[in-house]
Amino acid sequence: RGQGDRAAPDESPEAAVTRIPKVFRIGPFRVAVVQLPARKLAEALDEEDEPEEDWSPGGWVSEDLTIYLDKTLPKQKKWGVFCHECAHAAIDFAGKTL
Repeated sequence: RGQGDRAAPDESPEAAVTRIPKVFRIGPFRVAVVQLPARKLAEALDEEDEPEEDWSPGGWVSEDLTIYLDKTLPKQKKWGVFCHECAHAAIDFAGKTL
C-alpha cells in the first residue's frame, strides 16, 4: 500500500496541527515563544488598559527576542498568529548587522 492509502488516526483539522515550539532559531537568532492567558498577554504587551476586545492575540517583542501568544486560542488560529509574529521577527532580523 502506498502512503496515501493510510488512514489518519484522526481526520479532524485540529489533529493535523502540531505543537508550537517554545524556542526556535531564525538564522543566528534564538527566539523564545511564550503562551499566556489573554489577560497576562495584554499585560506583557502593555495593552491591559485597552478594552478587552482590542487586545492582541499575540505579539513580537524585539527587545526580548520573544513571541507572545494567547494560549486560549484554538490551535489553528494560534498557528496563524505565530506565523504572523514570526514574520515580524524575520523583518526585524533582516535589518540587524551580524
